[in-house]
Amino acid sequence: MNETAYFDLNRVKRVIEDYPKSNIFIFAGNLKAAKFYEERIREHVEVSKDRSIKSISNNRYSMDGLNFIDSIIFLCGYWWQNKNAITFIQHFSGLPKFEFPITHIPPLSYLKGGDKE
Repeated sequence: MNETAYFDLNRVKRVIEDYPKSNIFIFAGNLKAAKFYEERIREHVEVSKDRSIKSISNNRYSMDGLNFIDSIIFLCGYWWQNKNAITFIQHFSGLPKFEFPITHIPPLSYLKGGDKE
């Protein structure tokens, strides 16, 4: 088992559970990848139904009106390929509570010894 997968997953769980009122934003290389990471996060971590996880796409308007103050930012996979991630880093990176990269979150079945990816 890849130790990085546990490391990333534990960081994600800890920060989401410790800051239940913070907005969560995901930057990935594209929207499909961001939705994939969102699905994996929801699979592993209990996130209340009223708490949204916002995936940021490459669309230049996808960050309009978003409040990054005291939020949690996950930079997933090839996040630097997302033009908005670069804009975020340049202009808003001092606003969130947490901002860190995630390399990989495996499916739940993988961690339980089931299907291997």
